[in-house]
Amino acid sequence: MTAVACPAAGAPLLEFDVVGDPMGEPRHRTALRRGRIHHVRDERADPWKQTVRMAARKAMARAGHPMPLVGLGEPVRVRLTFRLSRPRKHFRTGRCADELRADAPSWHTAKPDGDNLEKAVLDACGDWPKGAKPLLWADDSVVATVERTKKYTTGKPGVFVQIFALERVA
Repeated sequence: MTAVACPAAGAPLLEFDVVGDPMGEPRHRTALRRGRIHHVRDERADPWKQTVRMAARKAMARAGHPMPLVGLGEPVRVRLTFRLSRPRKHFRTGRCADELRADAPSWHTAKPDGDNLEKAVLDACGDWPKGAKPLLWADDSVVATVERTKKYTTGKPGVFVQIFALERVA
C-alpha cells in the first residue's frame, strides 16, 4: 500500500485541471479478415489521454505525492467536471454574434457520451498506455464512486478532476 499524507476532512487527495477538447474512449471494434477475427484498436482518444496523463503527473509532482497515488484496495471517489465547447448555434447572429442566445442550454446532452469521457480519463490516470507505470492507481477498479458533470463553456474546454479518499467500512 502507498502511504499518502492525510488531507483535511473532505479535501481532495489530488485535484487538477486539464485544458483541451475532451474525447470519449471509442468502443473496440472487431473485423473479419480471411476467416479470422481481428481486434481493431481505435486510437483517436490517445492524444486527449496523453494530455490528461501529463496534467495528472504535474499535479502529483506539485503536491509531492508518490506514484501511484492510491494503492490496490484503497477506495476512492472521483469527481469529473467536463467543460465542452458550445456549438455556433448557441450564439446570436450579426453584431451580437458573441452573445449567447437566451435559449442556449447550460447542460451538455449530446455526444460524446459521459461514460466514454469518464473511461478515457480513468484509463489515462491508470497504467495507460499498456505497460506504462501506474500514475494515480494501478487499476481503476479502486474507483468506487464517480460524480460526472457535462456542461457547456464559453471559456476553455477540458475537465476538472478531483480525487477523494473513501473510508473503509467493515
